[in-house]
Amino acid sequence: MDKKIFSSEMKLISSCARLQIDPTTQLQIESLLGQPIGWQTIMEQSLYHGVLPLLYYNIVKLNKLNLPKNILGILKNSYDITLSRNIALWKEFCYLRDLFHRSGTKIIPLKGIILGKTLYRDIGLRPMVDIDILVQEKDLLCAEK
Repeated sequence: MDKKIFSSEMKLISSCARLQIDPTTQLQIESLLGQPIGWQTIMEQSLYHGVLPLLYYNIVKLNKLNLPKNILGILKNSYDITLSRNIALWKEFCYLRDLFHRSGTKIIPLKGIILGKTLYRDIGLRPMVDIDILVQEKDLLCAEK
């Protein structure tokens, strides 16, 4: 079986794209951060894969703040923007949930809105752009109002 070879940049992204880091992964992150790194690639790929906030979260959590200032600033800004957007989406979801509840319509939150609160426990870690909810077919007319 052929093993795929990942660049240091992709290894760093992969190591940081998680909520919990075990000691072995922590050592790998520390080792990768001690090497010359293509930060442009890391930023582009992390943005593409939606893990910039997780990268920031884990670098801060591991107290690895010796990154270039501009990179740390971009990572922090990405987290802050994601958090701000997700707070607005969460408030909108709560409004819709209450509105549906008052009309007797049950909804089920899906994907990002529920994962941000239950799995990630920090709604700034998972970028969202919309709110996905499931409404029973019999309640669709109510949902359209």
